[in-house]
This record gives sequence, C-alpha cells and structure tokens, in this order.
Amino acid sequence: MTRTSQRGLKICGALTAIVVVILIIVITTLSLTIFKLKRPEITAHSAGIQNFQFNLFPPSLNATLDVVFTINNPNYGSFEFTNSTGNVYYHGVIVADVPVQEGFVPARGTFNTTSLVDIMGDEVISNPNFSNDLEAGSFNLTSEVVLPGRMKMLKVLNLHAKAYITCNISVFLHPINTLYKCESNIKL
Repeated sequence: MTRTSQRGLKICGALTAIVVVILIIVITTLSLTIFKLKRPEITAHSAGIQNFQFNLFPPSLNATLDVVFTINNPNYGSFEFTNSTGNVYYHGVIVADVPVQEGFVPARGTFNTTSLVDIMGDEVISNPNFSNDLEAGSFNLTSEVVLPGRMKMLKVLNLHAKAYITCNISVFLHPINTLYKCESNIKL
C-alpha cells in the first residue's frame, strides 16, 4: 500500500470510530431521558353498584361493581395488552374476579376500559371480619391485575411488558358508593 492510501485508511477508521462513539452517546442519552420507561397512571372510577342486595336473615350478599379504568400512558411507546383476569381480595380471601378485555394504549395517550366485578357474597359474609366492617359501614377490598402485552417503541422495537395494577377499594354503605385508589408499575 502506498502512503496516501494508508493515510486515507487511518482517517476513515478514525472518523468511523468518532461516529460510532457519538451514536453510542446519543442512544445512551435518549434511553436514559426521553425513552426511559415511566410508570403509567391508572385511575379507577365507579360507574355504580348494580344488583346490591343484602339480607341479615338468612345472611346473603349480592353486589356487582361497575368500574371504569383510565390508563394514561406517559411513555413514547404504545402498549397493547391481551385479555386478562385479576382478583379482588377481602382480608386476603378472593371474593371476585376482574375481567379486563384486551386493549391498546397509544404512546402518550389514554385508554378507558370497563369491567363488571361480581362479588361472591358467601365469601364476604363467611369472613370473620364481616360483622366489624358491617358495623363500621364500609368494606375495604384490594384488587390486583396483571396485564401482559407488548410495548412498541418508535414503531420498530417490540418489547414484552407486563403492567401490574393494584387498587384499594372502599365500599361505603351509607350512602352506597365506592372509592378507588390505584397504583401501577410496568416491567419489561
């Protein structure tokens, strides 16, 4: 090789190395700032209580909670999830299933979904804490839902992800209404 071609190779190699280093710095900076995975904000709203019936003699309870979940996605990637079923607990005992239909939450957008939660009254009434909660006029429930799906970043990267949602539900008897407080997390 001649001197000029060796010099040209050195310059080309140096420029390539500089471009690669700059690309690595840009990608690292973007992944730690703009594309950093943020926790979705999930709120639950009561759309009402349907079929609420309670009898002391014989003891029976029937209630259906109509719940609207609003998922606010602050990420730059969309999230598409499949059908899922969560559980509602009353003092550690499963008292209901929460069906969640598949959906698509756009990047930096919101999505609403509705679920009907049928409470298994026999499980609630047979719980030793039932009489104390009845006297207090409120029942505290906890729900847990896992939404498996895919996170799509820049319409190129498809990442498997799971959204974990935990809600504390307070059902008040006088007047009959519900209060929800939800927390969520997403893991890739």
